[in-house]
Amino acid sequence: MKNLIFIISFIITILSFAFCAITQPVNVSDSKYVDNGGRGMFKSVVVSDDNMRDYTIYRPEDLKRVKAQKGTVPLFIFANGRCNDTSVPYERFLSEVASHGYIVIAHGAFQYELHDRIIQTTPHNMIPKAIDRMLSLNADKNSEYYNIISVDKIAVGGHSCGGADALSTATDPRIKTYLLFNSGIGDMSMFGATPESVSKIHAPVIYIAGGPSDIAYPNAMMDYERISDVPVVFANFHEAGHSGTFDKEFGGSFSEMTIDWLDFIFGNDDKRSLFTEEITDEYPGWTLLSRNFKKEHVKKSSDLNNSRIDPVRVSGIDSVLKSLVDQCKINSVAAFVAKSGDIVYNNSYGYKDIEKNKKASVDDYYVMFSQTKAVTTVAFMTLVERGLVAVNDPVSKYLPGISDQVVLSVNEDGTYTTRPVSTPMTFAHLMSHSSGLNAGLVKDIIQKERMLKKAVDIGKSIAQTGLLNKWTLASYMERLLPYPLGFDPGSQWDYHISTDMLGYLIEIISGMSLRDYTKQYVLEPLEMDETDWYFPSDKASRFVKTYNYENGILSPFRISYSDNVIGDDYSYCQGAAGLSGPIGDYAKFCQMLLNKGEFRERRILKPETVELMTTVNQLPEDNHGGWGFKFGLGFELFNEKKRPVPQVSTTAYAWGGMLGTEYIIDPENDLIALFYLNMSKRDFVYPLFLEQVYETFK
Repeated sequence: MKNLIFIISFIITILSFAFCAITQPVNVSDSKYVDNGGRGMFKSVVVSDDNMRDYTIYRPEDLKRVKAQKGTVPLFIFANGRCNDTSVPYERFLSEVASHGYIVIAHGAFQYELHDRIIQTTPHNMIPKAIDRMLSLNADKNSEYYNIISVDKIAVGGHSCGGADALSTATDPRIKTYLLFNSGIGDMSMFGATPESVSKIHAPVIYIAGGPSDIAYPNAMMDYERISDVPVVFANFHEAGHSGTFDKEFGGSFSEMTIDWLDFIFGNDDKRSLFTEEITDEYPGWTLLSRNFKKEHVKKSSDLNNSRIDPVRVSGIDSVLKSLVDQCKINSVAAFVAKSGDIVYNNSYGYKDIEKNKKASVDDYYVMFSQTKAVTTVAFMTLVERGLVAVNDPVSKYLPGISDQVVLSVNEDGTYTTRPVSTPMTFAHLMSHSSGLNAGLVKDIIQKERMLKKAVDIGKSIAQTGLLNKWTLASYMERLLPYPLGFDPGSQWDYHISTDMLGYLIEIISGMSLRDYTKQYVLEPLEMDETDWYFPSDKASRFVKTYNYENGILSPFRISYSDNVIGDDYSYCQGAAGLSGPIGDYAKFCQMLLNKGEFRERRILKPETVELMTTVNQLPEDNHGGWGFKFGLGFELFNEKKRPVPQVSTTAYAWGGMLGTEYIIDPENDLIALFYLNMSKRDFVYPLFLEQVYETFK
């Protein structure tokens, strides 16, 4: 009997351990050190991560220490030779790079040894997927990578076939430099890369070759000679051969060249002479060739330089603004003008709160309302450039519930008749407000439903509902889906809600919230650090109070949206409105567009993308915008028939906000000008300012 009791107890104990093993959280993360963590100032470690199961991460062991000493950490994505899913042959090299303050993501799951598992070929899309995942972790407050990664400092590289994999991402605007090791395309096609890929490279590139015995040497040299639009270096280590020095201690000479290149590209100017003047005294056995390091690749002259402002030259602008305040037509105004990249005017007048005698400042926050639309449109176009969607894709491809019917008539009981659309709705229609969403007779349908108490809150501001912490953009937009369109997409212009739907589709396609995606791909790269949808309570004093000017009287005016910018638990962010911030922040956005998509050596969009958005009218000649009204993708396009003042060129474009925030981008005159009010009812005084701006440069 005792034996039986012992056996039963033993079995129960074993089962209990088994149960614990199954039900208790298990840390599946593996790690190891290579070459004792490298020679850099930050000891590196090789780790696995549940969020990056198909990759191995080489990184500084103490990420917080790196951030404290260097700021956020650059990201380097590495594709292995033979396009294999193991980085073990490169671990000495990658570990050394990581020890100098880089997070390196290599293809293939973590391994202790090369023969731990069967080696396979990697899928073609692993580089953009790695970037997506790491940037998502960077935005995740529960991740150890939260706010650690430099989103504007992303490098991509690869060895041999992996170099072709890297080259296949040539159009991805997030990538700021390419490193091709023992690799070149020449006239071949390999792993998604073609000779055309070479012509599409948009960022500085270095080819690191292994001498004449390197089988990739001829193709690498051919690529080098064909690249004419971006800085390119051909670094040749004569004795390395096609295998490079990856397996040498600390990655050998290849790691040293790589670290110097990354440091140079990401801000260490001490390394410039190595690559621009081909001085290789510290690199015996190497020869370097370089091309296209023109002045504009070294320092941009069109990045809002703080030049000395001539007070005499801009006195006319001062006079206009001061007179508007003195006449009590406005409470406060901020204005900003840049010509050829030089700031020539940045000033404010008046009081942001008259009752409390608070003077206006250029650092004040303005509620920008529809100026948000252009930012949302640019955010969407980054998805286009990443290859995730096309401008002329049907919206139904990503949102099957979108209507393909046009309303013909509405009955008294709210029922209605429809017909099929003649043209499917595309993203171009959303960006040009010609989608037909919530337009025409659709408003009658919703009004009748509201009267019959069947209505939803479509057409009513979420701020008015008081549900900013309960609604989401998705829940609001989904309520539009059952309704037909007001007209055939592309046939007419109807303003506003299309950009909200565009914002919702950004969320669907990117897998991120509109707020997080826009910050990561637009606001943060442009250093628009004070622009957001919502703000903590300590920022409340930065906002300009809203006023009305009516019947000659200037008085405070309370607007619900302005009251709802302060809060940390809000879930609703619109694509069509909602951003607030200082005038100087939005000036960076305007200058980026004037620079054809680039600001301070950070490319947000390609020049041809900006050209498409700002030069091609998307509307029929006869439209609800009025005589001469033209609209591109996100912007009104000024022309001979319609412009705010006669001096404005026909290349200019703009789109302002409901409370009087205005701007203009004029490529022909190499000019941006911004004029900020926060007033609901007001005289239209913006042209007075704009005329004086152009008069200043006559």
